[in-house]
Amino acid sequence: MPTTTINNINKAMAANGLPLEIVKGDCYFWFAAKPDAPMGCEEAIDSIYSNHLRGMTIAEYVEHAQAGYDNWAASQETPLATQ
Repeated sequence: MPTTTINNINKAMAANGLPLEIVKGDCYFWFAAKPDAPMGCEEAIDSIYSNHLRGMTIAEYVEHAQAGYDNWAASQETPLATQ
């Protein structure tokens, strides 16, 4: 199993089609949108407040980002007008 690092998390997110990357802040990690990401999608993903990445597996980081992205995508859907 690969070590939980920023690079490995970003590779896993890319492999899952997420247009995001994890970035280290001051005592936290946040998710940034890549240039091809829909505008504002990163705002739906909660930051991880920790000094290290060891608290979660790579799969858990991907699941966390995917859940936030999916919630954002669902909020962007507009129902079709009824006739």
